Amino acid sequence: MSREQLIGLVIAQAGQIAALTESNEQLRAANAQLGVRLARLEHLLSRNSGNSSMPPSPRRRSRQVGAGTQAATRARPDTLAGQAARRAGIASGLGR
Repeated sequence: MSREQLIGLVIAQAGQIAALTESNEQLRAANAQLGVRLARLEHLLSRNSGNSSMPPSPRRRSRQVGAGTQAATRARPDTLAGQAARRAGIASGLGR
């Protein structure tokens, strides 16, 4: 290679190094932001009603409190539907 070709190669490589350095800095910044976001999400996932100021979710309450109610409703499936139908003046065969 001639001297001019080597100089051209060095200049081209310097440009590539600069572009890669900038890209690396951007990726490091994005990685840092994702690390902060991940830490926040992990913190939110680790919380529950026992270690946070948040009340239990309605879904959990319904499982705990509603379990007996659902069993009673299943044992007498037409009772509630029949009462509602009679109040509305609809035949008691609704829901069968």
